[in-house]
Amino acid sequence: MDWLEVLAIELVRWICDSYTSPARSGWENAVARAEAALGTEEGPPLFAAVVAVMIALKEGRRRRFVYANPECPKCSSRILPHEQALLRVIRAGRRTDSFGIDAHALLLLEGQESAAIRSAALRLGAVMTEIDARMANTNRRWHWPEPRPLPPGTGLKYRDRNEGESGISE
Repeated sequence: MDWLEVLAIELVRWICDSYTSPARSGWENAVARAEAALGTEEGPPLFAAVVAVMIALKEGRRRRFVYANPECPKCSSRILPHEQALLRVIRAGRRTDSFGIDAHALLLLEGQESAAIRSAALRLGAVMTEIDARMANTNRRWHWPEPRPLPPGTGLKYRDRNEGESGISE
């Protein structure tokens, strides 16, 4: 799992938080987090693409989407099953794998139509690919704020992008 996927899941959590508790300013926190991590040029497009995926998910899924509390370091250090299913859709979008998106979306959307989430996942995948390319071409160091501690015994650790990989790995 690379750090852009970790960031996307964190944005998903803040957006979900806005849906469930509008007074908590989850949208604003998501935008601020995207801009803190990527800057004002790359942050807003990532945020907008994640929102498009969440709108498609909200429209296509009948039952509740379970997500970790983005304000709880211990809770948010784990990827929950629904988040994992969404992550599979996002990864297929990054690979421009429409068949993979549809297969994973079928499970995520509980058998419902997946055209909207396919389109949104492909858009998010393109944005993430563009961010990766721009960051690599400019040889910029990621503006990733200090990661939250991961619980002991999970087998997960953070890796620095300049060491070859980034985000959370097993």
